[in-house]
Amino acid sequence: MSRIAFCLSLFVIITLFSVQRGYAQQQRFETLSDLVVKDTKSGLMWVRNANISGKAATKEGADRLLKDLNDNKYGGYADWRLPNIYDFITLIDYSKYRPALPKDQTFFNLQYVYITSTPCVHRQGHYWTVNIQHGDIRMFEEGTSLYVWPVRNAN
Repeated sequence: MSRIAFCLSLFVIITLFSVQRGYAQQQRFETLSDLVVKDTKSGLMWVRNANISGKAATKEGADRLLKDLNDNKYGGYADWRLPNIYDFITLIDYSKYRPALPKDQTFFNLQYVYITSTPCVHRQGHYWTVNIQHGDIRMFEEGTSLYVWPVRNAN
Protein backbone atom coordinates (compact mmCIF):
# COMPACT_ATOMS: atom_id res chain seq x y z
CA MET A 1 0.00 0.00 0.00
CA SER A 2 1.42 3.37 -0.91
CA ARG A 3 2.04 6.02 1.69
CA ILE A 4 -0.70 8.25 0.21
CA ALA A 5 -3.28 5.46 0.25
CA PHE A 6 -2.37 4.61 3.85
CA CYS A 7 -2.70 8.25 4.97
CA LEU A 8 -6.02 8.62 3.15
CA SER A 9 -7.36 5.43 4.74
CA LEU A 10 -6.26 6.58 8.18
CA PHE A 11 -7.93 9.97 7.62
CA VAL A 12 -11.23 8.31 6.60
CA ILE A 13 -11.19 6.01 9.65
CA ILE A 14 -10.49 8.87 12.06
CA THR A 15 -13.18 11.04 10.47
CA LEU A 16 -15.80 8.28 10.65
CA PHE A 17 -14.89 7.56 14.27
CA SER A 18 -15.13 11.26 15.16
CA VAL A 19 -18.52 11.70 13.51
CA GLN A 20 -19.84 8.53 15.14
CA ARG A 21 -18.70 9.77 18.54
CA GLY A 22 -20.14 13.23 17.92
CA TYR A 23 -16.81 15.09 18.00
CA ALA A 24 -17.13 16.61 14.54
CA GLN A 25 -20.65 17.95 15.07
CA GLN A 26 -20.43 19.48 18.53
CA GLN A 27 -22.75 22.48 18.60
CA ARG A 28 -21.15 25.66 19.88
CA PHE A 29 -24.28 27.34 21.27
CA GLU A 30 -26.60 25.64 23.72
CA THR A 31 -30.00 27.29 24.16
CA LEU A 32 -30.71 26.73 27.86
CA SER A 33 -34.10 28.46 27.84
CA ASP A 34 -36.02 31.16 25.99
CA LEU A 35 -33.93 33.61 28.01
CA VAL A 36 -30.31 32.44 27.89
CA VAL A 37 -27.75 30.85 25.54
CA LYS A 38 -24.48 29.23 26.61
CA ASP A 39 -21.41 29.54 24.39
CA THR A 40 -19.67 26.21 24.94
CA LYS A 41 -16.46 27.51 23.37
CA SER A 42 -15.94 30.51 25.67
CA GLY A 43 -17.87 29.34 28.73
CA LEU A 44 -19.97 32.52 28.67
CA MET A 45 -23.73 32.72 28.98
CA TRP A 46 -25.49 35.45 26.99
CA VAL A 47 -28.99 36.87 27.23
CA ARG A 48 -30.75 35.36 24.21
CA ASN A 49 -32.60 38.59 23.40
CA ALA A 50 -29.75 40.82 22.20
CA ASN A 51 -31.96 43.90 22.73
CA ILE A 52 -33.33 43.07 26.15
CA SER A 53 -34.08 46.70 27.04
CA GLY A 54 -35.83 47.36 23.74
CA LYS A 55 -33.79 50.52 23.18
CA ALA A 56 -30.28 51.93 23.24
CA ALA A 57 -28.92 53.16 26.58
CA THR A 58 -26.05 55.19 27.98
CA LYS A 59 -23.49 53.56 30.27
CA GLU A 60 -25.58 54.70 33.26
CA GLY A 61 -28.70 53.21 31.68
CA ALA A 62 -26.83 49.97 31.06
CA ASP A 63 -25.82 49.84 34.73
CA ARG A 64 -29.47 50.32 35.78
CA LEU A 65 -30.59 47.56 33.40
CA LEU A 66 -28.00 45.15 34.79
CA LYS A 67 -29.03 45.95 38.36
CA ASP A 68 -32.65 45.26 37.45
CA LEU A 69 -31.78 41.94 35.75
CA ASN A 70 -29.72 40.85 38.76
CA ASP A 71 -32.31 41.98 41.33
CA ASN A 72 -34.95 39.94 39.46
CA LYS A 73 -32.60 36.97 38.85
CA TYR A 74 -33.14 37.03 35.10
CA GLY A 75 -32.98 33.49 33.74
CA GLY A 76 -32.32 32.29 37.30
CA TYR A 77 -29.01 34.21 37.68
CA ALA A 78 -28.01 37.30 39.62
CA ASP A 79 -24.54 37.95 38.20
CA TRP A 80 -25.23 39.54 34.81
CA ARG A 81 -22.67 42.11 33.71
CA LEU A 82 -21.73 44.30 30.80
CA PRO A 83 -19.42 42.32 28.48
CA ASN A 84 -15.84 43.46 28.09
CA ILE A 85 -14.19 43.74 24.70
CA TYR A 86 -12.66 40.26 25.00
CA ASP A 87 -16.08 38.67 25.66
CA PHE A 88 -17.33 40.06 22.36
CA ILE A 89 -14.19 39.02 20.50
CA THR A 90 -14.82 35.39 21.52
CA LEU A 91 -18.32 35.67 20.06
CA ILE A 92 -17.46 37.21 16.68
CA ASP A 93 -16.90 35.11 13.56
CA TYR A 94 -14.94 37.31 11.17
CA SER A 95 -15.82 35.06 8.23
CA LYS A 96 -19.50 36.06 8.62
CA TYR A 97 -21.33 39.32 7.93
CA ARG A 98 -24.69 40.65 9.11
CA PRO A 99 -24.34 39.31 11.69
CA ALA A 100 -20.68 38.51 12.28
CA LEU A 101 -21.64 35.51 14.41
CA PRO A 102 -21.27 31.75 14.00
CA LYS A 103 -24.09 30.16 12.03
CA ASP A 104 -25.42 28.00 14.88
CA GLN A 105 -26.16 30.98 17.15
CA THR A 106 -29.75 31.27 18.44
CA PHE A 107 -29.84 34.92 19.50
CA PHE A 108 -32.60 37.25 18.37
CA ASN A 109 -33.20 41.02 18.14
CA LEU A 110 -29.58 41.60 17.12
CA GLN A 111 -28.73 45.29 16.86
CA TYR A 112 -25.67 47.04 15.46
CA VAL A 113 -23.40 48.64 18.05
CA TYR A 114 -23.05 47.35 21.62
CA ILE A 115 -21.31 49.00 24.52
CA THR A 116 -18.63 47.14 26.47
CA SER A 117 -17.32 47.62 29.99
CA THR A 118 -13.82 48.25 28.60
CA PRO A 119 -12.73 51.88 28.89
CA CYS A 120 -10.49 53.35 26.24
CA VAL A 121 -7.25 54.02 28.15
CA HIS A 122 -5.88 56.56 25.70
CA ARG A 123 -9.10 58.61 25.57
CA GLN A 124 -10.65 59.38 28.95
CA GLY A 125 -14.46 59.23 29.05
CA HIS A 126 -14.67 56.83 26.09
CA TYR A 127 -15.57 53.12 25.95
CA TRP A 128 -14.88 50.45 23.37
CA THR A 129 -17.88 49.24 21.40
CA VAL A 130 -18.53 46.34 19.03
CA ASN A 131 -20.56 46.38 15.83
CA ILE A 132 -22.00 42.87 15.86
CA GLN A 133 -23.13 43.10 12.24
CA HIS A 134 -19.60 43.67 10.89
CA GLY A 135 -17.37 42.68 13.81
CA ASP A 136 -15.52 45.97 13.99
CA ILE A 137 -14.46 47.67 17.21
CA ARG A 138 -14.70 51.41 17.83
CA MET A 139 -14.73 53.87 20.69
CA PHE A 140 -17.61 56.13 21.73
CA GLU A 141 -18.04 58.78 24.38
CA GLU A 142 -19.46 57.59 27.68
CA GLY A 143 -22.77 59.46 27.25
CA THR A 144 -23.57 57.91 23.86
CA SER A 145 -26.65 55.65 23.77
CA LEU A 146 -25.77 52.18 22.51
CA TYR A 147 -27.28 48.71 22.85
CA VAL A 148 -26.71 46.51 25.89
CA TRP A 149 -26.18 42.74 25.65
CA PRO A 150 -25.69 41.24 29.14
CA VAL A 151 -23.37 38.31 29.75
CA ARG A 152 -22.25 36.14 32.67
CA ASN A 153 -19.62 33.49 33.27
CA ALA A 154 -21.34 30.12 32.91
CA ASN A 155 -18.60 28.02 34.49
